Amino acid sequence: MDQVCYACHFDAEINFIKTNTHKPVLEGECFACHRSHGAAKAKLLSMEPQNPQLCATCHKEFMKPSVDGTNHESFQRGECLKCHTVHGSNIAGMLVAKQGFLCYSCHGTERQQEIKEIKSRHDPAVNGQCTRCHSPHKANLNSLLLAGYPDLCLTCHPDLKAGIYSESAANQRPQAGTDTGDAAAEQKAKTKIYVHSPSDIKNCYICHRPHIASQPALLPKPIQPLCGECHDYEKATFVSAHIKIDAGLMDCRNCHDAHTSASPKFFKANVHRPFADGNCKDCHIIE
Repeated sequence: MDQVCYACHFDAEINFIKTNTHKPVLEGECFACHRSHGAAKAKLLSMEPQNPQLCATCHKEFMKPSVDGTNHESFQRGECLKCHTVHGSNIAGMLVAKQGFLCYSCHGTERQQEIKEIKSRHDPAVNGQCTRCHSPHKANLNSLLLAGYPDLCLTCHPDLKAGIYSESAANQRPQAGTDTGDAAAEQKAKTKIYVHSPSDIKNCYICHRPHIASQPALLPKPIQPLCGECHDYEKATFVSAHIKIDAGLMDCRNCHDAHTSASPKFFKANVHRPFADGNCKDCHIIE
């Protein structure tokens, strides 16, 4: 059929064949959307181009909205042409524009307006790679997320994933007496790793924002009040451990790892020797 159609519409093949071409176009099945002799609709279409039933002819199962999850409003309303071209596009997904421009044309910059001074931006959000985290159509999770926390974040942060799940790796280490030839790897597997706040490790958003933030590292607020939401700075044990230094003057990250550590108190791997030995009085005047 494509040979028959292109015999007259010779310019159509050049315009339609793109890097990402609609399967019916690629396979010459013009009749999937067009009638060959006559039709009541313009361009010999079997129905109005905005009618989602035209797409449902081939994509019926996919176009069923998610019942228990969330649905993109445009997808739920059947506005396929708002995002996709009908024949082909040089942009992945047969999009009408680059993903970032396309998504921001509807979702705007409200969050950016709320934060007057932006100090950090998430790379996927800046680069317009929205589908790294969100489904453009439907999902089983809120906010059209592709996965839950922390797996969604750990997909792009493998070093953090290795730390969080190192205990699982340790359970898979060779049995005693087995010589693997890699003493360093065996020792690492035996090292217990502590994960910051196990009950909340699945909730990365407690400490980080997914798009933009007013603080470095996508933190929603300065480090002192952020940590203070869970840690009582007035507690006697905290005051004593920090030799009565005002918590507002300290940056917790100078001494502690925020995610995982081999230390139960989340001290960093490399610390000042007097500090590691608990000899604070060697450098500080302690009342």
